[in-house]
Formats: sequence, C-alpha cells, structure tokens
Amino acid sequence: MTVTIHSILNSALWGLLLSLALSLLSRNKHFLCRLGTAPLTILAIVCLVRCCIPVEFQATQEVGTAALNRLHQLIGGAAGSLLPEPWLFRLWSVGAIAGAVLWVPGYTYRLLAAHKLPGSQDNRIEKFRFQHNIPSLRVSISTNVSTPCVIGIWRGTILLPDTTYTAKQLELILQHEYSHIRHHDGLRDLLLRVLCTIFWWNPGVHICRVVITRLCDHRCDREVLDVARPSAKRYYCRTLLVFASSRPGSSGQLAASSLKSRFYLILYSTGKQRRAWAALVILLVVTLWLLSYLVIFQPAYQPESLDYTDFALESGTITLRNDGRYVLETEQGEVQLTRETAQAMLADGFRMEIRHHRTKQ
Repeated sequence: MTVTIHSILNSALWGLLLSLALSLLSRNKHFLCRLGTAPLTILAIVCLVRCCIPVEFQATQEVGTAALNRLHQLIGGAAGSLLPEPWLFRLWSVGAIAGAVLWVPGYTYRLLAAHKLPGSQDNRIEKFRFQHNIPSLRVSISTNVSTPCVIGIWRGTILLPDTTYTAKQLELILQHEYSHIRHHDGLRDLLLRVLCTIFWWNPGVHICRVVITRLCDHRCDREVLDVARPSAKRYYCRTLLVFASSRPGSSGQLAASSLKSRFYLILYSTGKQRRAWAALVILLVVTLWLLSYLVIFQPAYQPESLDYTDFALESGTITLRNDGRYVLETEQGEVQLTRETAQAMLADGFRMEIRHHRTKQ
C-alpha cells in the first residue's frame, strides 16, 4: 500500500463522482423516502473515506491514459515520478493554513460568545426541560442568529432568534435542536470542518460535508415527528418556511434545495423504509468503492519533447529487478515503472541498458 500522485488524483476523481451521485440520491424524492437517512449516511461515510484515503494497493491495476500525459508532466516533472513536485506541497500548505484562518477564529469566537450568553427564563423552556428530564439543557436568546441553531462541540447551547414563538413552534424547535445535541452533531461538524481544511483541494469532501449536514437535519426532523401527532407535519413545514423567509438566499439548512428534500421526507415518507432497496444501493456503492481502489488511471508515458528524451538517454538506466519490477535509475533517485511503460520507452527509441539487479547474498 502506497500513496502516489496518481492515487491522489484518482481519489479526487472517484470521490467526486461518488459524492455527486450521493448528492443526487439524497435530493431525490423516490430514493429519500424509500431508503431513509441511515443508509444514505452510510453511503456518505463511504464516499468520505474514498476521498480521504488516497492509497494504491499491490493488486491495483494500472490503466494508461494518454490524456494524462501533459498533466503528469506539469505535476511530476519527469515521467514515472511517484511524488509531486515540492511546489505542490507548498500550495497544499498555503491552502490548508488559509482555510484554517478563515474558520477557526470565527468558530472559536462563536463558541465563547454562546457560552457567555445568559440562559433564557421563558417558562415554556423550563417546562420543556422538566418534561424531557434535561435540566442541564442551555437555551439562550441571541440577536446575532436568524434561525435556531446549536453552538458547541459536545454539549452545545441552543440559540434562538430574538422573536416571538407560539407554544407549538417552540416545542418543535427545541425538540429538533435537542436532537442535534443528543447525537453530538457539534463534534461531527467540527471533524468535517477539519477534513475540509486538510482536503481543501478535493471537492468530494466538501460535497460530503454538505450532504451529511443535510441528512442530520432529516434525521432530526423524523425524530421530532415520530413522537408528534400526524397533524404536526404541515405545521412543522410552515414553521420551517417562516424562518426560511426571514433568511432569503440561505445556503444552509434552510436553503430552497434543502427545504425541498426535507419536505419530501416529512410529507411523503411512510416511516417504513424498504430494506431491500437500501441493501441494494449500499451494495452497489460499496462495489464501486472497491473497484475504485482496484483500478488506477496513469499517464501512458508517450513523451514528445526532446528535453525529456535527452534527459532519459543521458542520465537514466532501466533495471529489471529479480521480482519483475522495472526501475528507472537516475541521478535524482529511483522511479518504479510498469512493464508497459518500460516497453513503450524502448519502442520509442530509448537506448538504455536493461540489466538484472542482483541481490547480495
């Protein structure tokens, strides 16, 4: 098992394709209502693992692609190089540091500010604590939020906008937000933010974070309505629309696309997901996930420039090792080649010595 520039690029490619497919499934009324949130969450974790573990195994089959030649020369410099040029590491470091600077200070400030807010003295909130036996639940009113939310990593604080609520609205809102706290979604959000900072260059990680966040809201919606009266469904949707209208252009949990999928699950789900459907979809995605590790796309290594030819002729030697591996030995070090690559280089007129590498007794 090893990490190469090709395995990193393939991880980004496969992760993007899987995450896009997952995003479409999580928005589709047919799949969302039949699968439920749990199978889709498992699929999201599978996609996230594919994005964050860019490795190549011994059993991985290499497929040469001529279209990747120029990209490879731009990234690796010399054909067959396993690792990218140092400037790529510097670019990744700059992006990771910039991403951390953009969210860590603001995130820390919001945590500290929420901790300093006084608890609400609303009698209806006290009644909610007593009915659900959660005396430690912190609920505060804030003028800095436009929608109810939870701030915190493990045991968060529920922040409510400074507005008026009916008793029924407040009950549904508190149940939804407390469901986030009970499942420790604050810790989940922190871990996803860290992954997005580390893998800022991989769009699949960012898509998975959006999908997982949306699925967590779906799960909380279902938990609230499972213990409520059937008539509460439409009232719950109207409550969501009230807060969405106060936040036009939202890109979060109250965005138009997110609201649409939430309404699908609230209004059309029967609560009896079909396990056969879920098992079939999970099996299909896991199969694609395994295939993505068994096939890796690599440049076909058909060099066209004279600079590369001169470099290979003057300073390169192909060694055929006892275990059947082809290795290009240069002044910069050794680069492992595939059999097809070595044959292609020889067929193109490279007069390089081929010798067997003898191990010391």
